[in-house]
Amino acid sequence: MCFKNFFYLEVIWRENSALGKPTNGSSVYGNDYTNWSPDYATDGIVQKNDTEFFHSAFEQFPWIRIDLLEIAPISFIRVYNRKSLELKWKENSALGKPVEGSSIFGNNSADWDPSYATDGLVLNRCPKIFHSNFEPSPWIKVDLMNPLTISFIRVFNRPDVLGERFHDVAVEVTNNSDYIQRGFYKGPAATGETVDILCDYPTIARYVRLRITVGSGNSLHIQELEIYTI
Repeated sequence: MCFKNFFYLEVIWRENSALGKPTNGSSVYGNDYTNWSPDYATDGIVQKNDTEFFHSAFEQFPWIRIDLLEIAPISFIRVYNRKSLELKWKENSALGKPVEGSSIFGNNSADWDPSYATDGLVLNRCPKIFHSNFEPSPWIKVDLMNPLTISFIRVFNRPDVLGERFHDVAVEVTNNSDYIQRGFYKGPAATGETVDILCDYPTIARYVRLRITVGSGNSLHIQELEIYTI
C-alpha cells in the first residue's frame, strides 16, 4: 500500500513547462481538494506547510499527470518531495479493544454491536457490523487502554449498500474528556471502500472517536476500524 505526496513538480527543458498547466491525479486524499489538490504540484510554490500539496489516497498504483498543452521535448523531471514526517506504523492497536457507539441500530446488539468494528474480521458481510441509529452526530469510540502515538485510521466501509453515509467524519482524541480533532475525512465514501484517515503529527491519545459532523439524519456503519500506532 502506498501513496503519493509531492510538494512541487517541474518538467524542465529550457523552462519549467509544467508551471500552471492542467494537472490531475489518480485520487485526492479524503477527497479534500482544499488541502491536497493535484494543482498544488504545479503552482510554482515550493515552500509550503504540511498541507497544500498533492496527496493521493492509499491505492496500489497512485499517479499524477500533467498536460503540457503541446508536444515538447522533455529534458528531465524535478520533484520536490514532502518535507514533514513520513507515514509510520507498527500495528493495529484497536484490535480487540473496548469500543462503544453513540447508539445501536434498533437496539439490536446481535447484528449491529460496536464490538464488530474491532474484532479483526473483514468478511464483507452484513449484518455483523457496527450500525448506529439515525441521529445528527453518530460516533464510535475505541479505548486503546494506554496513550499511544497514532499514525492513521483505516475504516472498512459497509460492504453491501449505502456506503455514501460515511461522510464528513472527524477523528477526535482525548486522554480524559476533552476531545480535539486530529484528522478528517470529507467523503462521501463508496460502498465497500477502504478509507484511510491520516492524523496530525504527533497525535498521542488513549481514546479515539470517529464522529459524523455534518447533517442531521446520519447513521454510522463500519465493518472494521483499525487504528495504526507507532
